[in-house]
Amino acid sequence: MFTIANIFTLANLIAGCIAITAVANQNYQWVFYAILVSLIADVLDGMIARLEKSDSGIGVFLDSLADMVSFGVLPGIMINYLLQGDDFGTLGPLIIPGYFFIAAAALRLARFSMEENEGSHFNGMPTPAASMFIFALYFSKVYNFEGLAFFQEPYFLIGLAIILALLMISNIGFLSAKKFSLDFKKEWPRITLVIMSVLSIIFFKYDAAVIIFVGYFILSFIALRK
Repeated sequence: MFTIANIFTLANLIAGCIAITAVANQNYQWVFYAILVSLIADVLDGMIARLEKSDSGIGVFLDSLADMVSFGVLPGIMINYLLQGDDFGTLGPLIIPGYFFIAAAALRLARFSMEENEGSHFNGMPTPAASMFIFALYFSKVYNFEGLAFFQEPYFLIGLAIILALLMISNIGFLSAKKFSLDFKKEWPRITLVIMSVLSIIFFKYDAAVIIFVGYFILSFIALRK
């Protein structure tokens, strides 16, 4: 139970809880650091499990539980923050899109926990990928970056939350990095996505979210088409 991989998964879970608390208290710096820890831990737990050959049923379900907090509840709360502004924390119709996102993430992760053959691709957009767009919008707003201002308009944001939710529970294939290698001929879509993501973040900061999201969608379609 207390394998190194599971410890990293728990770090992801705890960091997600810290990020939610920090969003509620508008402590933006802590939100950033907590998300960074969640993302790193989410990548490392799977890698370590495969290296140690310690993949287990409890590890799969624990990973889904941790992702539900860090990449389900957290981005849903952020959607509420972006829509409600100064009224954040009050009950009303504007909380529905965020909770719809959370519900879709729960369905996506429940299905993931039950499926055994998600090696080269995911069925439905993975929750971390869907969450990255929301994270970028959140930090773009709190740090007053103008590039993503259009995407923060209420009607667009509501539509975006619904589209991301539907993509998560869809049967559309998306690239997975779970079995990644450096064989460019075989892995060119994943390697291209990584290079594009790094360069986009360096040159465009939070605005890179749009480029990465669209690139991920297109590369998944090209790589996984029959």
